[in-house]
Formats: sequence, C-alpha cells, structure tokens
Amino acid sequence: MCSLFHFRLAQELTSTDSITRLAEQQALREVEMKKHQQKVQQANQSLLEVQKMLEMSYAQEKVLKDRIRELESSQGRSHMSGDYLKHVVLKYIEYCQKGDMKSQSLVPVLCTLLNLNAAERKLVEHSSIPAPLQHLNQAAGAAGAWFRGSNGEDESSHS
Repeated sequence: MCSLFHFRLAQELTSTDSITRLAEQQALREVEMKKHQQKVQQANQSLLEVQKMLEMSYAQEKVLKDRIRELESSQGRSHMSGDYLKHVVLKYIEYCQKGDMKSQSLVPVLCTLLNLNAAERKLVEHSSIPAPLQHLNQAAGAAGAWFRGSNGEDESSHS
C-alpha cells in the first residue's frame, strides 16, 4: 500500500496537470497577497492623513486658546481704552474749536483707537483745507481764545 501511494505521488508530481494546478494555486495566493498589501498601504495612507488632520487640529486649538486668552485679558482694559478714546476726542474737539493745529496730531491716534482700515485712514488723515487757511484758522482760534479770556477777566472784575 505504501508503494502504491508513493507511485501515485510520483505520477502526480511528474504530470503536467498537477504542475499546472499548483501554479494556479500559487498565482491565486500571489493575487490574494497583493490585495492584502494594497489594503495595508491604503490603511497606512489613511492613518497618515488622520495624523496630519489631528496635528492641524491641535495647532488650531492652540491658536484659538491663545486668542481667547488675549480677548479675555483685553476685556479688562476695554473700559480704560474707552476713557482714553473719550479724552482724545475731547482734546481733538477742543483743539478744532480753538483752531489749534495740534488737532492734526491727534488724527493718527484716533485712527488707531478706532481701528480704521487703510482707506478710512487716507480719507481722514489728508486734510482738504489748504495750509494757508489752516494757519488763518489757527490765528483766528487763538484770537478768539484770547478775546474770550480777556472778556472773562473783565466780567469777573466788574462783578
């Protein structure tokens, strides 16, 4: 019985049918192996993409937390900046009423406090009044202030 088994095994190994069948089985295994390798590559690629997205998410979270801290710390200063804006506006109006050229030095400060963009700054910073008229206005404002000051003194001395 053993010899019959060996004989059939030897026949099977030498026959072309068995070789063909074994080659087909090996080809199927190779195709299956390539499919698994592709799946592994796709999984690795997906993992890399997820890791990149996670890193971006962490970076964005850090930026947002920093911005929140910045806004929270500036919230306490908003009242102070409001008082400062009020003071600058009052000085600007006072200088304009007197015709004082110092009012022009406050324009950039007002632009900053009001967060004006470039177009708005250009509109506000460039005076439409010619320089000679500005000087005349300043002189008239100074004379008016002097006149009001002298009238105030006269009125108080006459009372």
